[in-house]
Amino acid sequence: TYGNESYAPNNYGDFFSNKEITLRDALVKSKNTVTVDLGMQVNIGKVMNLASKAGMPKVETAYPSMALGTAEASPLQVATAYTMFANLGDRVLPMPITQVTNGEGTTVVSPQVDRKPVVRSDVAYILDDIMKDVINRGTAAQVQGWGFRNVDGKTALAGKTGTSRDGWFAGFTPELVCVVYVGFDDNDDLGMKGSDSAMPIWVDFMQEALRRNPQ
Repeated sequence: TYGNESYAPNNYGDFFSNKEITLRDALVKSKNTVTVDLGMQVNIGKVMNLASKAGMPKVETAYPSMALGTAEASPLQVATAYTMFANLGDRVLPMPITQVTNGEGTTVVSPQVDRKPVVRSDVAYILDDIMKDVINRGTAAQVQGWGFRNVDGKTALAGKTGTSRDGWFAGFTPELVCVVYVGFDDNDDLGMKGSDSAMPIWVDFMQEALRRNPQ
């Protein structure tokens, strides 16, 4: 209940066990009701303020559904926010130009990276580990069938699926963040899960990127 309104989110797969569940398993299995309940308990306005610090658009009024990502954001803004996880708590703004040189090869401009701490490193570490579990055994487990998996001693893969009227997959390694969005520009319902629409594109890109630049 929010003011005079009521909100009833669905879980991934429209399945409700009515049993106690850990926060880790709730995120790994996309139990949206748990996410919204937690957001309301800690204050959804504070959640959105933290999201804004991480690089998401600032909102004037926060609603319960925003705990699930219903505020408008571009893929680049979402990717910016996910740098907070890849950098263990530090948000890094995108830099389309890293260096400008003249005809003789002398550097004329070399912009400084805009990096700012958003959450404590230990908090980010736990969230990263949970999102590794999303790939290991959660809503993104399908990537393992495409030969993309977490193996001890190799680059860690972590991420999160997103499904509403469109499809998202946001995933990262310690060196690379990639966010894929699939949807209609008129906001029509795509009718596909993020794991079926955006995630295959993410896997294709990441496999080739990691092949060219092993981490």
